[in-house]
Amino acid sequence: MSDIPGAEELLVQPEQQSIFRLGVVEELFDNGAAKVKFDGEETTSEKQYAYLSYYKPTVGDRVLLAAISGTYVILGNILYNQSPPEPDDITVDDITINGKLSHMGGMLGFFGATPKVRWSIRSNQGTDTAVNDLLAALVAYGLIETR
Repeated sequence: MSDIPGAEELLVQPEQQSIFRLGVVEELFDNGAAKVKFDGEETTSEKQYAYLSYYKPTVGDRVLLAAISGTYVILGNILYNQSPPEPDDITVDDITINGKLSHMGGMLGFFGATPKVRWSIRSNQGTDTAVNDLLAALVAYGLIETR
């Protein structure tokens, strides 16, 4: 007899429990962890369920949880017939990311290049001079390199 499982053994059997569960956030602990009432259960669990860093539980959220190391972790909120919320602005030093990258600082550098102030290229220059100035700016910002 072979130790290699057949197709029937690899299929998920109906009596096997899924690693995923659905529920509703009923209450929050002081540390932000959620109390969840799982679908099909009458009472709210008294356990604290952790959540992934991009999602913050709110009472009333319908959530998807995954079984991990003897407990469940909330993977996120299930949205139905509504648009996802706009992401919160993330600000680090002079950089703000809000779904789009918006930089209001006075200097800019990419790929480890030393940040430089904004370059200015005169439009009334000859084409060759303007193109060379543009290439020099791109090199200075670290967006391209010359060979």
